[in-house]
Amino acid sequence: MMSDTQVGADTTSARVWIVGGSLMLAAVVIGAGVATVWTGAGVVRDVLIAAALLLFAFGFRGAGSITARRPVPTIALTVLAISLPVSLLLNAILFPSGAALDVIAAATQITLVVQFACALIASIAIGRLAVVPSPFNWAPALALAAVTLSGVVQAVAAIAITQNVQEVLVVLVGVDVIFRISTLVALGVIAIVLGDRGARYSDSAAIAVDVALPGGRIASR
Repeated sequence: MMSDTQVGADTTSARVWIVGGSLMLAAVVIGAGVATVWTGAGVVRDVLIAAALLLFAFGFRGAGSITARRPVPTIALTVLAISLPVSLLLNAILFPSGAALDVIAAATQITLVVQFACALIASIAIGRLAVVPSPFNWAPALALAAVTLSGVVQAVAAIAITQNVQEVLVVLVGVDVIFRISTLVALGVIAIVLGDRGARYSDSAAIAVDVALPGGRIASR
């Protein structure tokens, strides 16, 4: 039978996942719906995603971490989160300063490599640790695979296609954006659904704990 402490931890985990998923969906709304009328939307979007990743990495009060607070995946998820607003900051510094194109390209490539490596480490660990219920524990890895495949196709097409390059690239860039938005929405929805399911289970367990207490007294939560 679950203790009152275990019930409280499960309730906290559920809230962490719901808040994290909500932050992701808010990032999608701001990034896709407000970006056309507000230049700062990109910064807010990345900050919201970073906040969600940090919440998923560390949880709250020792509960809710999807990496079980294991050092390697937790650090990877943290670096990934921090890299999002940092990459925007680098672009904001390099472009107005008139930095050479090769410097800007190198900085962008390094950032992308670091982000991919961190996402790969974290997503594989999340799948293997199975803190997130199966089969959703592999959702981050599948999302990363989908986004990576879209990016690879776009890069190969840019090199291989010689005719109507602009038209094709516009389509591929649009598809890539849709992939990224869809994966973020999917991860956000999954987190909220699992959090809601966990909250319902915790409520049921809490009732069971209250009933089982000696003398029928009510446990404080």
